[in-house]
Amino acid sequence: MQNVCFDEVKLEKRFCFSLNKALSMSRRIGSLLSYVFSATACAVFAVAAVASPLDRSLQRQANAILAQYFDPEGPGAVVAVARGDELLLRVGYGLADLDAATVLGPDSVFDLASVSKQFTAAAILLLEADGKLRLNAAIREYLPDFDVAEFGRAITVADLLHHTSGLDDYSGDAFDLGETAFARLTPESHLRWLNNTSALRQPGTRFEYNNSGYALLALLIERLSGQSYREFVQERLFDPVGMASTQVMDLLSKPIAGAVTGYSSADGEATVSATPSQITGDGNIFSNIDDMLAWCSALHRGQPLSHSALERMWTSAKLDSGEAIDEDGEGYGLGWFVDHDTGDVFHSGSWSGTATFIAHQYQSDLFVIVLSNDEDAAVSEIAESLLGLFDQ
Repeated sequence: MQNVCFDEVKLEKRFCFSLNKALSMSRRIGSLLSYVFSATACAVFAVAAVASPLDRSLQRQANAILAQYFDPEGPGAVVAVARGDELLLRVGYGLADLDAATVLGPDSVFDLASVSKQFTAAAILLLEADGKLRLNAAIREYLPDFDVAEFGRAITVADLLHHTSGLDDYSGDAFDLGETAFARLTPESHLRWLNNTSALRQPGTRFEYNNSGYALLALLIERLSGQSYREFVQERLFDPVGMASTQVMDLLSKPIAGAVTGYSSADGEATVSATPSQITGDGNIFSNIDDMLAWCSALHRGQPLSHSALERMWTSAKLDSGEAIDEDGEGYGLGWFVDHDTGDVFHSGSWSGTATFIAHQYQSDLFVIVLSNDEDAAVSEIAESLLGLFDQ
């Protein structure tokens, strides 16, 4: 089969961001004042609260930054920067579909890829609050048909969340059943595949980014809630927050409404890029820029998670040895990377036809989102450059 291994945690530049302990997105940033297209396929979205000359200057500077990374007639990105309840910047550049020449806009829906993991982690914390699971419990307690041989100690729910399970990973070279089987994987069939593998090492001894762990969490959510993963996150996360355009791809025959076309520009020319997949938990949530802003605003209000639960998400885990998870100065909480020096949190997403990045800085209280339909986009560099506009 063609190799389906993707580096979900790639960052073109490992740039660390910061998260304020009390996330200051205090309300959903609202309705559009203008939606303007230029001849270069650049779109600027503004709200009344940010319609000053300074803001227009920032938008022009942001456009200039995006122009360094994207061809205006190729795939591009939609980005946003906010501080508290003030939207400072929301800009789109490039095309959602090259053949149709449709411009990227606020309604453009992107595959979040691994940025989806924070929603899976949030769902697990909701089940914990419901009294249906414990993070330090063995996963066999909730998935009795989990049959991977363990050694040293049992694999726990927390191990899956923190990428310390020691399990093999379906998105790596171990999966050898072919592209069709890969595309049709579900949380249930993924468990059957995983049961035919062996653990790579004792849990809790090493951080190894692992998509299979989050796919198992999706199955756990389904078993304990009696709902599909899609139904649970829709009811408990998306609907309460008002994320009306956010969707879960869990059935290949059901297209995602408003989804952009994904591309690769690795060879200097944009070509359509897609690896069909319907497995959930580790990815396959699709969203747009306003829904992601709404999500962060809700977290600050203590919805749908409590503030104490949110703090746990943003606290890096430790190995069984007592040492903190440390990958080049970065730890990992629950669906978020954590910078040890600053407490900043962030996550990237990388998959065929998509590159995404979300971060929040502690010191500046700035929140940045980059959603691109070019899998080769340097999304972390773009985020760094956008935040740099506010250091002046």
